[in-house]
Amino acid sequence: MGTPEQRSANYRYNRAQRALLPAYTLKWLGIAVSMLMLLQIYSGMLAQAMEGTAAYFCAALFCVSSGIAFSFACVVIAILLACYLFFTHIKD
Repeated sequence: MGTPEQRSANYRYNRAQRALLPAYTLKWLGIAVSMLMLLQIYSGMLAQAMEGTAAYFCAALFCVSSGIAFSFACVVIAILLACYLFFTHIKD
């Protein structure tokens, strides 16, 4: 936690660094879009594969992994946007 002076200094530093957050948000947005595109590709492979085969299980594994990665990227984007809005609109 620190003393009130340390906390205030940390907040001022974080507020000064908020200009970096939109770039990171765009990076994570690109990751989310990529994962969504992979999810569509693997869903198509899953629909074409015969159930019970190795190709079906691989496509299912990749499809689930892409979906989880997409969800994680969306959470990171939400956190980055919340931090940016907080540091932009809340004064020390």
